[in-house]
Amino acid sequence: MGTPNIFERVKRDPKFSPDNSSRWFRGRMAALTNGTTYNIEPLMRNRKLDRFVLPGNMYAFKYDALHKATLPYFDQYPLVIPFRRKGIHFWGLNLHYVHPYTRGLLFDKLQQFKDPKDRMMFTWRLVKSGNFPGAHRCVKQYLLTQVRSQFLKIEEEEWKIALFLPFQKFIGASSEQVWRSSSR
Repeated sequence: MGTPNIFERVKRDPKFSPDNSSRWFRGRMAALTNGTTYNIEPLMRNRKLDRFVLPGNMYAFKYDALHKATLPYFDQYPLVIPFRRKGIHFWGLNLHYVHPYTRGLLFDKLQQFKDPKDRMMFTWRLVKSGNFPGAHRCVKQYLLTQVRSQFLKIEEEEWKIALFLPFQKFIGASSEQVWRSSSR
C-alpha cells in the first residue's frame, strides 16, 4: 500500500477526534505541512473525483477565474460548500477567504444545517439573515467552464481536517492579505 494521504495520517493520530478543538486542528495541519501551503494535487490524483457538485457537500478543485486580469485576487484551489447550482454556474462558500479562526467559527455555525445525508443544506438568504461570521466574504460564484479539474468531494468525517488544511493558493495576493482584506 502507498504512502497514506493527509486525511489518513490525521485520522491515525491517537489524539484525533472530529470534535477536537479548532486550535488542535490548525496546529496539527501546520505540523503536517511544515507550516507551508499543502499541495492538494497529488491527493486529487489518488482519490475518486466527481464530475459535478451537489449543494451541501464540500469540494476542493482547481479553478482558473475567467476575469482574472481584472480581479485583485482569486483562489486557484477553492474549498467550497455549494448552496446553489444553475446552468453552468454554481454558488458556494469558499472557506479559504476567511482566516482559519473565523473559518472554524463559521463552519461550527453551519453544522446546524447538516441533514441526515451529511450535507449542509442552506441558502444564501438563510445564512445572510443569521449570525454567521465571515459568510458574506466567502460567497463566490463559479463557472463550470473555468474548473480545471474534477471535484474532490470531502467526506463528512474529513470536513474538519480539510477546513484547516492550508491548500489555498491565492493568485494576486497572499493568504494573509486576503484575510486582512476580508476582515474589514
